[in-house]
Amino acid sequence: MSDKKMVRRSFAVALGIICIVLVVVGLVGAVTYVIPMISDKDNTISSLNLRMSQLNTNNTNLQNQIASLNSTISSLNTQVASLQNQAQALQTQMNELLNETTIPLSCGYTVGDYMIYNTTTTVILLTQNQSATQTGTISMDVISFDGENYTINETASMQLAGSWTSFTFMEKINKTGYGTILSEPSVPFNSMLTSFGSPNKFFQKDEAKVGEAWQFPIGESGNLSFGSLPALTGNMTFTFGSIQNITVPAGTYRVFSLDVSGSMSSASLAFQAIFIGHEYLEYGTCRLIDSSFQENISSQTGGQTSTTIGFMQMELVQDTNH
Repeated sequence: MSDKKMVRRSFAVALGIICIVLVVVGLVGAVTYVIPMISDKDNTISSLNLRMSQLNTNNTNLQNQIASLNSTISSLNTQVASLQNQAQALQTQMNELLNETTIPLSCGYTVGDYMIYNTTTTVILLTQNQSATQTGTISMDVISFDGENYTINETASMQLAGSWTSFTFMEKINKTGYGTILSEPSVPFNSMLTSFGSPNKFFQKDEAKVGEAWQFPIGESGNLSFGSLPALTGNMTFTFGSIQNITVPAGTYRVFSLDVSGSMSSASLAFQAIFIGHEYLEYGTCRLIDSSFQENISSQTGGQTSTTIGFMQMELVQDTNH
């Protein structure tokens, strides 16, 4: 009986061991099968993670490129706007330059204008080998305007015989610049001085083109008279030059240049004069800003010929409305 029990126990133990071995073998087989699968899955996950990382990097790069391109587009738009503004400014300048090829010649004073010019006159008597220089001032005070004519009080001061002498007279100038002396000064030479100081009184039209040249007789009907002196006949040429800015003691002005040349003579006086000058007149008003003249005069008296050279300069030094 005891032997049978021993056999049964041995059988049970053996059976248990066999079961354990089978379980272990099964587990080992299962593990052997699962581990490669897990490894493959890990590799796949790693590959997918790497791919995702690459895609994220590519996405970041694309985002950076998009941001860079947007910045470039914004910069280009700014450049385009700047170029458009420059083009518009250049077009405006071109239009201004085209407009400035036309010079308006109407007179444009303002009541209350008070202008002072410094003048320097040098006379050289070649025959006598003598010369003299005279300095002075000319002031213009715009008194009134009646819609057509300006009334201007003018005063010329100069050194005569070592002392200062002043001459005052009234002049009426219309909008075209033509002037009429209302009260003559006591010295006829002063009328001559002011006559050539305002060339716009000789202008024939309301406007001129840059580069245009006008030739016409001096004065009405080709003659010019100074007080009791005989009439002088001759001609004058105006050449209208460029529009520019110049600076004089009174300030900086927008002006156009004017070259003046001509001659005049008197048969009864055996007198002939040739003159040339350069002036700057304010653009839009024709106010005289700066001028320089040279005049060569030859005359015969008692069978003798004398030659005189005169130089005159005028420069605006004071302007209350500038």
